[in-house]
Parts: sequence; C-alpha cells; structure tokens
Amino acid sequence: MAPPFASLDWSVHAAPEYWPRSSEAVFIAAAIQRLGHLELCDWMEDEPRWAIQQRRPYLPPPGIAFKDDKAVEKVHQDFAPIVRAYLSPAAFEARQLAQQIEARLTAGDGLDLDLVGQIHAADLRGYFNEDQDDPITQAHWAEVWWEWLETNSQIDGAESRLPVIVGQLTNLAQTGRLKTFARPHGGGDLMPIAPTLWEIDNDVCLRRLANCSINLESPLIAEAPPTHWIFIDKSDLDREMLEHEKESALRRDEPRKPLEMLAEGTHNDCATWLMQQFEDLACPFVTKEEFFENARRKFGRSLSERGFLKAWGAATVHYPEHRRSGRRPKKVNSTR
Repeated sequence: MAPPFASLDWSVHAAPEYWPRSSEAVFIAAAIQRLGHLELCDWMEDEPRWAIQQRRPYLPPPGIAFKDDKAVEKVHQDFAPIVRAYLSPAAFEARQLAQQIEARLTAGDGLDLDLVGQIHAADLRGYFNEDQDDPITQAHWAEVWWEWLETNSQIDGAESRLPVIVGQLTNLAQTGRLKTFARPHGGGDLMPIAPTLWEIDNDVCLRRLANCSINLESPLIAEAPPTHWIFIDKSDLDREMLEHEKESALRRDEPRKPLEMLAEGTHNDCATWLMQQFEDLACPFVTKEEFFENARRKFGRSLSERGFLKAWGAATVHYPEHRRSGRRPKKVNSTR
C-alpha cells in the first residue's frame, strides 16, 4: 500500500542546484524531470516543488464571502481570521503597492518614492499588528482564495503525475532496461544496483524515488534511513527517452474521446486568449478574478476554475510578469 503522498519528502527534487553529480551517470531526479516532460503534456517545470507544499484549507470563494460588495457576516466570522493569518491587511496593502510600483516601472514612468514610503508604512503597521482591526476587503479575500486554489490544484496535479513517472522508471529498472547505481552520500564510487532490488512494493518505491536514495544494507525496508544517492546509466536513459518519444508521438495520433478533446480544446483556447490579453494590456496587473470572469463569459461554464488555472499556468510561462495577480491600479484599462 502506498504511503500518504503528503508524508513523502520530495525536497531533493525541488533543489537541482544541490543535486549530487557524477561524470558517469544521471541523477535520478533529473531522469524523472526528463521523462515527465516527455510523457505528460501538463508536467510542470517545478512539479516536485508543489509536492512539498502544504495543502491549503477550504476558503469560500469571494462570491460567497461578499454580496453586493458587502461582507457576509457569518462567513467572515468563520473564515476572516484564516485569511488574516495567511496575509494580513497591511501585508496585502504592501503587496498591492509593490505591484503598482512595478507597473509604473514597466510603463517607463520611473520610481514613485511616495509609493515606496507607503509600503514602508504598511510594513510597519503589520509588524506592530496595528492592522488587526482592518476589515478584509473583497480584493484581499480574492487574492488569498486564488492563491490557495492554485496551490491545491498544483498539489493535486503533482500527486497524480509524479507517481506515474516513478512507476515507469521503476519498471524500466526492474527489467534491466535502465541500469541503476548507488553512490554514498557525501561522495564515493558508483556501485551497481541489481534489478532484483527494484522488485519492491509501492510504499518502498515511492519513498525511494521521493528522496532519490536507497539504503543498501536494508533496501527493501521503507523506513530504513537512506545512505546512497541513486543514479541512472546515461546511455540507457537516452535510449529509453528516444523510445518513449516515439511511443508518445504515436499516442498523440490516436483518436480521443469527445469530452477529452473538448476539455483540452477549451484549455488551449483559453491559454491562447490569455496571452492575447496579456499582449494587449497597457498594464500587467489586472486581477486574476477579472480574467477568470471574462474567460467564463467567453468560453462558457465548461471552463472550470481549475481548468482556468491550468490555462493561466501555460500562458504565464511566456508572460511571467502576470504570474501574480493583483488589484488593478488606477487609470488602467481592464481586459476586453
């Protein structure tokens, strides 16, 4: 039985600058990234980073927390403290002011020292907890809600995608098509890992591939502390990547179910539309909520919130200045 995903430590994958190196083989975290990009169209560049994030608690959407631009008292009684603890009113104000400064710099208007002073004032108010009686505005609530929705959506994706790639690599190691090696933590010679040591249960496999390590003295015990890094023969990996690339190309040509085509088409169309909006905007800081509302009007109810986030992630790869949504600064045109 596989362990709970949240109990696994994927932090090694999220820090490639600290990956162990070998002149003879490829570190297994790099192999997982390469295979993930090839096999899964929605694989994220920072996929393992989401695997180590904490899942956010439920938060009612802004449309439930506010009616006619007024706070719904019962909802705020229950959830405003959670919003405040995550992002205080002063911190939210400072974030919005910083985005306005960035918008001015992007437009070539120069640094506004008055806005800089307002940021410092907001930071001080937050530091001394002077904002505890400030109300949670709808823009503030929406900012936190979207961030949490995106975090949970990415965690869901990581939980479904990472085990798929781990399973494929394990199967290749079991059959001997990928020769694997162990190297002591801290350095030393590479030692072959026998294919029989990959004949393991899912819990052992996931833990091994999560921390990219193996305990050579107790290789079949999931709780054994890891002692050696895992590497893969480079020529074997290159060969298998080429084979998988051919198989992936054949699968892409296979006919798909109508609902799958509709979902993918809506997602791709929304991503293309978002990039057009980003290109046309005079300022990058229109709220994500506005984009979503406009996208819903354009593409209909078939575009879910998670589907929009998937399109948003694809679009902001090319327009990174839009990755963090914000309140639209004054005198800036909205989306069309």
